[in-house]
Amino acid sequence: MAIAYRCDTATGVGVEVWDGDITVDQARQHVQTLAADPHWSASRRLVTDLTGISAESRPTAEAIAQLADVFLQQLAYLVGDVKWSVIADHTFDEALGFGGRIRHEVRRMIVFNNLASACVWLGLDHNEVRPAIDELRRQLRNESR
Repeated sequence: MAIAYRCDTATGVGVEVWDGDITVDQARQHVQTLAADPHWSASRRLVTDLTGISAESRPTAEAIAQLADVFLQQLAYLVGDVKWSVIADHTFDEALGFGGRIRHEVRRMIVFNNLASACVWLGLDHNEVRPAIDELRRQLRNESR
């Protein structure tokens, strides 16, 4: 499938959803898309939901290193002071590995195993974030049909 995101400029909250089979090229393209979007870089609180990634799409250590390098080159300067929560289940270790590779530039990224905890840390109501995640996931799944 793919990756989708939305930014609410009024609240400064950005939400992204990764769903299905995700290739390294798709992830790299996503980073480039975010780098070109001024609304995304204006977000001060980010939520990334990785729970929909297929088990077959778990990235290798090499892929994580490549994506971290692309992220550091194109996005780190935009989000260095942002609070960023990543929700991961079967990709928890990979998300931690990515976070470890970018931690010198992005110091406020934390990986969680559920949305409620992630939202508490961000100061958000998970009942307000969940519909955005669900809608993005539906959008991705409808586009893949």
